[in-house]
Amino acid sequence: AWSAFGSFIATCGRDKSVFVWEAEDDQFDVAAVIHSHTQDVKAVVWHPISDVLASASYDDTIKLYSQDGDDWRCATTLSGHASTVWCVAFSADGKRLVSCSDDRSVILWEDKAGDLNFQQAAKLEQVHDRP
Repeated sequence: AWSAFGSFIATCGRDKSVFVWEAEDDQFDVAAVIHSHTQDVKAVVWHPISDVLASASYDDTIKLYSQDGDDWRCATTLSGHASTVWCVAFSADGKRLVSCSDDRSVILWEDKAGDLNFQQAAKLEQVHDRP
């Protein structure tokens, strides 16, 4: 996933890690390898306005990462699903985040203060079927 300003790329994998790559002059250097999840990471998505990254995992959580000097850190963990979180997406203004899970729920998270303190605003249960 490309960051909003195109300066970073994020990738994830089955090794429980999130890679942040810095893009400069058609070169890509690893800026960080983050091991915050306890299970496979299924998806990553960048905040639409700032260099904040969200990841979804088999460990039933969403993690938000931000830059701290030259390092990347897990700024917060969102828990609310009872099974694998398959996907996350930010709203266009970055104040809301939506997640869907193998528990068949969709959760809407809100960051009212703009400080990455996302809180569960709504949870829709049994809204999709498993294949």
